[in-house]
Amino acid sequence: RIITAGEEIKYVREKTKVIPGESNAPAKVAGIIQDITEQKLRENSLREIGDNLIKLQKVAGVGSWKYDAVKNKLYCTDELLSIYGFDRTEVASYEDAVRLIHPEDQGKVQNAMDWLMLGRSCSAELRIISKDGTVKHVEGNAEPIFNEDGEVTGVFGTAQDITEKKILLESLEKSYKSLIEAERIARMGSWEIDLVNRKVVFCSGEVLKMYGIPKEQTDISIELLKSYIHPDDRHILQDIYTDL
Repeated sequence: RIITAGEEIKYVREKTKVIPGESNAPAKVAGIIQDITEQKLRENSLREIGDNLIKLQKVAGVGSWKYDAVKNKLYCTDELLSIYGFDRTEVASYEDAVRLIHPEDQGKVQNAMDWLMLGRSCSAELRIISKDGTVKHVEGNAEPIFNEDGEVTGVFGTAQDITEKKILLESLEKSYKSLIEAERIARMGSWEIDLVNRKVVFCSGEVLKMYGIPKEQTDISIELLKSYIHPDDRHILQDIYTDL
């Protein structure tokens, strides 16, 4: 690094050569100097981003990988290996990666790879089997890598562990189905109204069934529900809103 006359810090690369004089004793030193400030700052930025990217991947549970189709080599980040539960020696090629996929989802991987090699990006949700036999759900996204001639030479992708999210969604879906069944048996429906914006947020299928409203209808308003109430009883609903 040098500090210029204007007190600006610059990065330079210098190469020197000793020029011998009589009796081969060093007589002169000649050199060239090159300003590499922009290049060095770029390297520093990439290094800083790279270090933070590793930390961010760990926090988000997202790993990344790169596949060299020419050499059939697979390169993975530590977080990706952590998600899969294997070490680098066990995941080095495309075939190694496919073996980690649940048998029922391996066809998805091959279809995705065929799509990528045609130059198309893709996304897929897959099940993987960790080294200890644990089944995990991962969400993957991938983009093809092109050479200067526009040929696909590899793939870059990410994978995120969504196992907890998947289990939660499945649990909520089961609970929702149970609620729907309970409402059907009890002939009871549920609804939710936004009092601030005066709009119907939600009406269960059983409510729609009671009112005779088609299930596919989405523009359900308070006024629409009020129109179904017997004229002699509409004051009841109006009194409730007034009290609120």
